[in-house]
Amino acid sequence: MVVSGMNTDLEQHYLNTVYFIFIAGKQYGIKIGEDNLPVVNHVFKQVKVTTAAILTAWNPRSEAIDFQQNKLRNNDLYNVLKEKKYIFHKALGKGIDPTWPAEEGYIILGLTKEDAEKLAVKYEQNAYVWIEKDKTVTLEYTPVWYE
Repeated sequence: MVVSGMNTDLEQHYLNTVYFIFIAGKQYGIKIGEDNLPVVNHVFKQVKVTTAAILTAWNPRSEAIDFQQNKLRNNDLYNVLKEKKYIFHKALGKGIDPTWPAEEGYIILGLTKEDAEKLAVKYEQNAYVWIEKDKTVTLEYTPVWYE
């Protein structure tokens, strides 16, 4: 995990968030700094990949925008993922702040860290969740975070 020290409150929110993924009709919670889930490693094996990222298009730069705009942005992300023929499943980032709504997104299988960052930057995201086979889940900051 890259630690920037730029906004520790916001960083703490990211670190406290549970990132739920939905695979084969079941929900699994992923947290930054924890070991990768066996179910994710199993999916990696099934589709012959070793990496994934959890991304959203909601709330660019962690600044709240209205629900309808968020849905449109995430729909655009969905269309990009389909167009690029990525294998992906729904995800939901739920923090501990009850005033901040859960953010819809996707766990995208098999993309490179470079491609994950490009997508995150395209949707003005400060960070994304990075998952590698048999490794600890990390939070990766994008150039947007440093602007």
